[in-house]
Amino acid sequence: MTILRNTFAVLLLAVFGTATFTAEQAPAASPQGRDLYKALGGDTLTQKTLEAILSIAGRDPKVAPYEGIIRTWLQSSLSSSHIDDDMARYYSTTFTDKEIKDILAFLKTPTGQKVVNQMPGVIQHAANLSGVMMEQNRANLEQALGKKSTTRPRR
Repeated sequence: MTILRNTFAVLLLAVFGTATFTAEQAPAASPQGRDLYKALGGDTLTQKTLEAILSIAGRDPKVAPYEGIIRTWLQSSLSSSHIDDDMARYYSTTFTDKEIKDILAFLKTPTGQKVVNQMPGVIQHAANLSGVMMEQNRANLEQALGKKSTTRPRR
């Protein structure tokens, strides 16, 4: 059950981990920021990213039976979120209008289109490699966690 809780925590952070501002606090997203979010794949890329994260968690036999439920919950959460606004705002504050214009121009080229089209596969590949790395180093983590739980802080 701990693994399931940890999986939910990771997925929650992935979806909602960035600070979501209220309308008064947040700078408005520029139209260029919205255009960049859409040009990079928008909600489709976000969904693919979440699925890549879920594929790592789903490798755990304790989580695997819940993968369908988690996937449905993620899809529902994504459709009711404001991630498009938040990401557009992020792009608007991270890049200047000129930089966004340059990025959009690149994304319209054949190479830029290839980058956009291949991005879900790149993310999935990175997730797979991360899963392998974590599995290979799991014993080290378990050992470190075991040491942490057996040592008491000094006063």
